[in-house]
Amino acid sequence: MKPKKQESSTCDDLFRLRLEQLLDQRHVLYRLAGKIDWNAVEERFGRLYERINGVRLD
Repeated sequence: MKPKKQESSTCDDLFRLRLEQLLDQRHVLYRLAGKIDWNAVEERFGRLYERINGVRLD
């Protein structure tokens, strides 16, 4: 006898949700983060931080 197949939904496993699904997308800081050119920020300020094993030290 085979076990019953479980149907999963986005609510079943809290830890498998994407962070953006947990955050309030109407919040002003969330919306602001979507308008920032993060590549330009990293290019301009990235050299100020040292990378060790791929991890930035602040």
